[in-house]
Amino acid sequence: MTTDTFPVRAHAMRVATPVWVEAGDTLSFQASGTWVDAVVRCSADGYDGSVFYALGQVPRIPDGGRYFRLMGRVVPGGAQPATDDIAATFPIGTASNRACPEAGRLFVFVNDKAGFHWNDRGAIVLTVARTPAA
Repeated sequence: MTTDTFPVRAHAMRVATPVWVEAGDTLSFQASGTWVDAVVRCSADGYDGSVFYALGQVPRIPDGGRYFRLMGRVVPGGAQPATDDIAATFPIGTASNRACPEAGRLFVFVNDKAGFHWNDRGAIVLTVARTPAA
């Protein structure tokens, strides 16, 4: 098992992490700290954004009514993606596990409305433990 710890800044569109995975690896995530969406302070689990959803103001990746949750995506080849991929993106929050179906580099980001990262502040600290496939 290998472990990496690094900050994730709220205003970044995507953060290229130092984490590279192989197909079948398992990732375990632990996030601590808070960040701010305009005036709403929250953890990496984000907050209930059902009012925004009702107004048609969904975040970049629809997330069951959540806003500002920490999200992840493994990108084959590791190049910075130019666009979001809803199907390949998964919620991380403050604690979760994820089996990786393909090899690549882990990218993470706060799930805010597209074009609204300008009012995001703060950072959380993310620890990722990678367990190689058996």
